[in-house]
Amino acid sequence: MSSHYFEKHSVRTLAMRFKGLASRNTIVRWLREKKLWAEHTDKSPAPYLFKRSHLDDITRILQDAHERRIRRLTKTESEFQAIRDKVRADCVQTLFHNDCAEYSKKPHLVKFESDPALRDDHAIGIKTPNANSSSSYRLGNCNLGGRKDKNTK
Repeated sequence: MSSHYFEKHSVRTLAMRFKGLASRNTIVRWLREKKLWAEHTDKSPAPYLFKRSHLDDITRILQDAHERRIRRLTKTESEFQAIRDKVRADCVQTLFHNDCAEYSKKPHLVKFESDPALRDDHAIGIKTPNANSSSSYRLGNCNLGGRKDKNTK
């Protein structure tokens, strides 16, 4: 087995791995609710060990979900590309900004992280916090592992 078969991550690095398309709060909820499962966990700064192929699949699902949302909400290809590129750059920039704010021990500078792959308003760059932050958003009719979701009809 190759040494590159697994990747070790923290919630912060997972958010970066997912290109900011899911917020750290959402990733924590997925881990807690077992929608995103690690092969192994420990008490290190990067406690989660994942199969690389599993993370590649999730990243692809998130990118596809984001693109589907934008396509549904835009009229032209140029508008689609401009919004997609801007939102994705903004998400990564927000993650870097929040890392710096937390590292410098200035939590009041932390910005809201959006879920562009999971919410229509976030997909096009409108950053509004969710009134019901405990609710989870489904990506189609399966969970992040590709298994059929029990709660879909």
